[in-house]
Amino acid sequence: MTPDDFWLSVLASLMAALFVPFFIDVWNKVVIPLWQNILYRGKKVNGHWKATAVYTQNGKQVTEKEFINVRQNGYSVNGEFTSIDECAVTIYEFKGEIVNSILTASYWKKSEDDSHDRGTIAMRVINDNFLEGSFTFYEGSTIFNGSYRWQK
Repeated sequence: MTPDDFWLSVLASLMAALFVPFFIDVWNKVVIPLWQNILYRGKKVNGHWKATAVYTQNGKQVTEKEFINVRQNGYSVNGEFTSIDECAVTIYEFKGEIVNSILTASYWKKSEDDSHDRGTIAMRVINDNFLEGSFTFYEGSTIFNGSYRWQK
């Protein structure tokens, strides 16, 4: 092996080490989502929704109105929703998937504070304009659950 061969192999190794993470990132963020979108034949839930969440807190029924923005890429869904109740307006982020007309997702409060306000959603797609199901969330030291409806 000549010195030129040695330095050429070092250069090739360094180039590979630099470019492999870039190609992996492009593969995971561009190629796979594009392929999932092409192959996906299930329900589409992307877009803007209005929702109603009903649950019981301290023996009193609470109804919250929410405005939801859903982004869908194949089976993957994510987005954010704004929850409005009698006392406050809260913004949440969510991430999940939709398989066999069932949407499941986890959501959490979108804020810089050290909040443990988070929960899960399980809903069935009734038609292109209506989803129905339930949610469970943890706030403070209490777990709540209730019914959930989304409408376009």
